[in-house]
Amino acid sequence: MKLIWVLLLTTAVFLAEINGKKFNRLNKSSSKVNKDETIYENKQHGFTLSIPKDWSATDIDELSRVIRMSNSLIDSHKEKFAHHLASNWSIDNINPLFCFSKYPINQLNGQLNPNILAISENLNVYRNIQQPCDYFNITQDILQTLSLNIKLIGKCKEVKINEETFSTQNVQTRLPGVPLIKQTLYVKIVENNQLLLFTLSYFNRNSRMQLENIIKTFKFIKN
Repeated sequence: MKLIWVLLLTTAVFLAEINGKKFNRLNKSSSKVNKDETIYENKQHGFTLSIPKDWSATDIDELSRVIRMSNSLIDSHKEKFAHHLASNWSIDNINPLFCFSKYPINQLNGQLNPNILAISENLNVYRNIQQPCDYFNITQDILQTLSLNIKLIGKCKEVKINEETFSTQNVQTRLPGVPLIKQTLYVKIVENNQLLLFTLSYFNRNSRMQLENIIKTFKFIKN
């Protein structure tokens, strides 16, 4: 289900301001700042990422607001997904962690805007998810039911990032009047059966390489 929200959120990042509000520069009060990068630290799930210092971050409350506004898309079809979703599934199971983009939303001036979005989700409300690639299989079934123009490209596969195993899936999204949106999804199941999803959205080889360099800095914080 999370991929539905990823589409909506990344479209907002590409094309327009969210609720008329600007993206902000990375919050130095909650991040460690180096010469060329900012070290983002997520204490909830215990990991860090290195983000280019001139990138921008959106407000978490705004991301949550977009997700809640879109909840009707799922509610109107929820009975069709009963074989995938437990009866206690709700929008509250989806938790946006961050969204970093190359350009501030209010300064796009027609530029394409590569970005990395992270969301966590409680897998206990799904049926029959034993491994990360199962999540993509369920997502594909749901996307077909909703008739959304999102296509999973190729097969789910495993990659190593700093000795951590992730499952990845390539996705393409076509929207009217918008250049083809290409995405690479990285997922990992962590403690308490939480799924971490990192979505890299790009349009060309250079922006893809820049985003891949960011995800390659992923590290769990050692106690």
